[in-house]
Amino acid sequence: MIWLAFRRHRTNLLIAAGLTVVLSIWMALVGHWYDTAPETAYRVAGDAVEHYRNLYQGTTIFRLPYQIDAINLLLLAFPCVLGVLLGVPLVAAELDDRTNRLAWTQRISRTRWLTTKWWVVGLPLVVLSVILTLVAQWWSHHVGASGIGAILGPGLFSGSGRMQPEVFSVTGIVPIAYTVFAFSLGAALGALLRRVTWSIVGALLMYAAVSLVMVTTIRPNLAPQAFVPFSSNGGSFSTLTVSSGGGAPWYLGSGYQFVDGSDHPGHMSAAQVGLTCEKENPILPTGYIACLSHNHVQEGEFYQLATNYWSIQWRESLIYVATAAVLLVTGLVLVRRWRA
Repeated sequence: MIWLAFRRHRTNLLIAAGLTVVLSIWMALVGHWYDTAPETAYRVAGDAVEHYRNLYQGTTIFRLPYQIDAINLLLLAFPCVLGVLLGVPLVAAELDDRTNRLAWTQRISRTRWLTTKWWVVGLPLVVLSVILTLVAQWWSHHVGASGIGAILGPGLFSGSGRMQPEVFSVTGIVPIAYTVFAFSLGAALGALLRRVTWSIVGALLMYAAVSLVMVTTIRPNLAPQAFVPFSSNGGSFSTLTVSSGGGAPWYLGSGYQFVDGSDHPGHMSAAQVGLTCEKENPILPTGYIACLSHNHVQEGEFYQLATNYWSIQWRESLIYVATAAVLLVTGLVLVRRWRA
């Protein structure tokens, strides 16, 4: 059964391995070209001279910043691509080609049939994901977000910016959990929809939706947030001290918080108090500030500290792996209940 499962899916496994190797080699080459890019000196002030790497050489489309941007985007999408490529055909291809009718009339049970395919395809998938994650870890610290799309400038992908969503999602252990989740999602949808094309489209859309919810809603709350009040001089941003020792924090947005940092039972939340003060004092800022002070509320910014990087990595990975387990069981139930 193991050999048969491998023969059935070896083409997809070879494609996945080839894509992983090609992307890893591309990253290594770009890293080498980045290291050997010629430096240009320019005078900044007085006799001071600074040097920077001239990355904008050669044909436009092959310039390093464009290649770096492309690799950064591929790293974000790769777990989904690998997972869906190998997960959807597990059941959907059999049902689409109707080869399941022969397989399920043999002595082997449907449970063993599907679990064997899980291990034969899933284990190589995890190995490929680990390899790519290790290469991405080197890439994120070595090359960084030096492409034209880096909104926070050089160093975004360095250790000081590892909490930023673009970096967090391609480093640590979460890419492996993403891959396992995409694999189980594709397998479950394949058993449900019974068509390879529909299952691929559905898996891609659902993966994107889950990723969006994770980044915008769940991940910011997987660890205690830091709150930095606005300074009193006209509402300018306070100097960030919350990131000491842990690198740059992840900015989550502005909002309100009670002075003691906790909600008041039986009363409005800090956000409700802040909105009420805004409505009651739309013109006079002094009245707005007095209203906040009277209700012991302060306005400021929320951050997720870089020191919480690994705790959030483990918690987010656990969420994805647990969801993947539920999806795999769901796919197994669908296979066992399948009727022609």
